[in-house]
Amino acid sequence: MKLKRIYLSPKSALCYRAFTILLVAWCSYVAVDLLLNDFEQPQTTRTGVEINFYNYLFRYLVIAGAGIYTLLFVVRTKQK
Repeated sequence: MKLKRIYLSPKSALCYRAFTILLVAWCSYVAVDLLLNDFEQPQTTRTGVEINFYNYLFRYLVIAGAGIYTLLFVVRTKQK
């Protein structure tokens, strides 16, 4: 499925790209931290519900992948 390109003004594109880069960096950091420190350890919430490790990790990898895809292929800057 190919997404339609979005054309933003230069200031909006800069803000969007900065936000997306920070989001991708944070998700990548969390994914690497999970792999290095908590590999296959049970993840529990404050209420004691256990979270599947691979689902938890995959969530951050998908967010990072979607952010990179939108940066490279979807968002464009309007030309004056």
